[in-house]
Amino acid sequence: MANREKLVIIGKSPRFLEALSAARKAAESGVKTILLTGETGTGKEIFARFIHEKSARADGPFIPVDCSTIPESLLEAELFGFVKGAFTGAVKSRKGLVGLADKGTLLIDEISNMPLNVQNKLLRFLETRRYRPIGAAEEREVDVRVIAATNINLETLVRKGKFRKDLYYRLSLINIFIPPLREREDDVILLAQFFLKKFIKEYNIKEKKFTPDALEKLRHHSWPGNVRELRNIVESAALMSHGTLITSSDIHIKPTFIRDTVTSRQTSEERDKIVLQFDVKEFNMENIERAVIIEALKFTNWNKKRAADMLGISRMNLLRKIKKYGIE
Repeated sequence: MANREKLVIIGKSPRFLEALSAARKAAESGVKTILLTGETGTGKEIFARFIHEKSARADGPFIPVDCSTIPESLLEAELFGFVKGAFTGAVKSRKGLVGLADKGTLLIDEISNMPLNVQNKLLRFLETRRYRPIGAAEEREVDVRVIAATNINLETLVRKGKFRKDLYYRLSLINIFIPPLREREDDVILLAQFFLKKFIKEYNIKEKKFTPDALEKLRHHSWPGNVRELRNIVESAALMSHGTLITSSDIHIKPTFIRDTVTSRQTSEERDKIVLQFDVKEFNMENIERAVIIEALKFTNWNKKRAADMLGISRMNLLRKIKKYGIE
């Protein structure tokens, strides 16, 4: 495809390279359905684009759609299109994203938000590669690779009756988990340096570099917002810092509390039972973080590995915070 931006993927940590290798194998295979899982901000769309560009479909279209941004009543029409006169307001026919992605790749992001009635139609399409636009008399056939992405545990939604079991099994034929940034400590500095160079060029500002204390601050954060959070923090530091050095005071990181996403190692029961208690007279970020850590440790009977998993940080990071706050 002409004039498309060059895709850059950065990482050397073992779990990240394992995911990237799986994505390359999936790209080179003939499989037409792939599921990408991982927390918000880990780069699922980047992986989807990587799969597309490394496949025989690279010259075809790459069409992304985010189910969380489209009203339920419009999602079916957005995906499968409609013919003129199919409903009030359909003044002309529309092809739909499935049709536009013919000979290419369709990324369905946040598929956990897809309503059940649209799930039914998607399942049938995945089984037959045929679909019927709203109001059309005949089905149409297309050759599309569908990549679904989610930051929600679909098995949990299946148990709750909010996601079709057969659709889940169809989607997860190849399931690639993209690890969170807290499990890629070796990649944090690589990514930070990359983003800094990118923003220096993009905003045409003078050359800057991180001081050692700034890099340490970046390295020790648990990154609940993952790569997206790191990108935003580096962008802010590049624009707002004075002089040629970015110091730790230029790195504005909010303290990490219990995250709202269930990881592969954290059950909803564990997440829901943590209770935060502290004196409101001592309301500041460090006291809140200290209180959260203590509650997590109490709940896990002071098992630091489980507490770290529940808080969404590495065990080493938890040990640093325990030492910092003098928790015994």
